[in-house]
Amino acid sequence: MKTGIIDKKFGKLFSKLFDYRLKGDYGDLYDFDKDIVEPLFEEVESLINTIKKEL
Repeated sequence: MKTGIIDKKFGKLFSKLFDYRLKGDYGDLYDFDKDIVEPLFEEVESLINTIKKEL
């Protein structure tokens, strides 16, 4: 992210996803619903494609 190879917006997305993972794994009584998860699909797909391109 710092080098500019991957856009900073993906850093924010990755941070959000990591936070959600921690909440899902360790949070008491934390459930994800469709309204939270579904909007992330397009962004995550774009992040994955960017990473693949750079590899």
